[in-house]
Amino acid sequence: MNFQLDAINILILFVMLINSTYGLIIYSRNRGDKINFSFFVLTISISLWGLTMFGYRGFSEHGLVLLMARLLYFSAITIPTAFIYFVLIFPDPKTEITPRQKYIVPIPLIILCILSLYPDGFIHDVILNTGKETFIVFNQYAHVLFGIYVVSYFSWAYWIVYDKYTKVGEPIKTQLAYVFVGTFGSTMITLITNLGLLYFGYFN
Repeated sequence: MNFQLDAINILILFVMLINSTYGLIIYSRNRGDKINFSFFVLTISISLWGLTMFGYRGFSEHGLVLLMARLLYFSAITIPTAFIYFVLIFPDPKTEITPRQKYIVPIPLIILCILSLYPDGFIHDVILNTGKETFIVFNQYAHVLFGIYVVSYFSWAYWIVYDKYTKVGEPIKTQLAYVFVGTFGSTMITLITNLGLLYFGYFN
């Protein structure tokens, strides 16, 4: 079984390990803190995406690449919802999640996660290209739903951050600014490279 360990995969693995370690350190400081736990869940969802991307890019056997592609999108689906719950709670650990937030917010995640693992539900197939990135053959309807979900949930999350920012004073205002600065740039890059370009068939 061949495995491609190029510079990009090494970087993905390195970032994934740092992200996981950081999340674990934060969580271990106070396991009873809801903010720490929600941040840990967020970092784990991102790390799972990195791990499956590592496998998706590394394996060369068709069946394994197809499995990794489906797991890759399964993990990607969890990230926006995890981010929503983090910003809902942050920076006040006493914040209570409403029944609507608890039971309705995860519905798109559950539906899309099921589709992502179901054969032909989200991904029909993968086409391996020697020397190039693997081409994913999507179920276009599910892919569009995925795009709507990701864009709307991230937009909602940043609106929550902005709304809180306008209503609080220091030092919470600065903490919220750190959340925005620390996540917005990477979110936009990810949306363009891993969502927008793929709709035009560009996988490189």
